[in-house]
Parts: sequence; C-alpha cells; structure tokens
Amino acid sequence: MRRLEPGGKQRFDVYALLFSVTYWLVDAAIDKLWVYEGRFIDLLILHVPPHELYVRFFVTACFLGFAAVAAVNRRQQSRLLANLHESHLRLESLFEDSPLPMWEDDWSQIAERFWELRSEGVNDLRRYFDEHPGEIDRCIRRVRIVDVNRATLELHGVREKHRLIEGLDNGAIQISAVSDQ
Repeated sequence: MRRLEPGGKQRFDVYALLFSVTYWLVDAAIDKLWVYEGRFIDLLILHVPPHELYVRFFVTACFLGFAAVAAVNRRQQSRLLANLHESHLRLESLFEDSPLPMWEDDWSQIAERFWELRSEGVNDLRRYFDEHPGEIDRCIRRVRIVDVNRATLELHGVREKHRLIEGLDNGAIQISAVSDQ
C-alpha cells in the first residue's frame, strides 16, 4: 500500500469514475447473461430497466461521494502534515539555538528494566536498589544520549556531535546517582 505524502497526487475522482464505469459494465453483463433478454448495448445504455438504472446511479453516486470525502481528507492530511513539519522545525531550532546546554536522552531501556523488575515481583524499587546497589549503575548505563545542542558542544569543547554522544554513551563522563536519604 502506498503511503500518502504531503503534496502527493492521488486522483480519487478518476478512480471513482473508473469503478463506476466498471460496475455499470459488469452489472449490464450480468443482466444480459442471467436476467434479461436483449442486446448488451440496450441493457447497458438504451433500455435499462428502471430499478437497474436506480441501482447503477446509486452506486455511481456512492463512488463519487467517496471520492469527494477522500479528497477533502487528503487536503486536511496534507495541511496537518505541513503544520507538523513546521512545528518540528521550530522545536528543533529552539533546541539547537538554546544558549543552555541541553541533551536529548532515551530512557526507554530503563523503563523496560523497571517492567522486568515488576514482572519479577519487585514492588518497592527503593528497597530493591538499596539491596542491589550495582543495579543502579546498570540502569544508568542503559540511558542513551540521542542528541545534544550546540551549547553542549561548546561546553565540552567538541566540534562534532557524534564524538560527544559516543563518549557520553561509553561512559567517558561519569554520572553519579544521588540517593534520597
């Protein structure tokens, strides 16, 4: 299935007309083969029984209605995707241009570990970490640095983000855990 992209050209009206014409032809062919006698062209256009004509127009209207709704939804989706992209650029600019050093962290692996501990029956994390102090360091090592801004690069005297992020992920900078006593 093709993904809808902003500015993409999906012609729902053309598809609706093709489906309508196809339905019209198939319905006329079925009528010719099993229901009515006469020439195919008569059953297709000239002498269509009134109830068949009603059904064919109803189906055509449904296809065209679908095309209209799909076109409106497509325009709304394009507008929403453009707004989302604009908001993302604005947020990225706020992050990058901030005068304060900022890091974007990924804590999902710690959350996974907490769920593992919960499934193992641990209900009191404070007591668990008091009894297993090495687990705190293992959890801290699970935090991944995703991105840093320019102020962080300047603070650490590094020019390239990937060097700083790799160093932070490899433990070049010690992070100390402060316990609440």
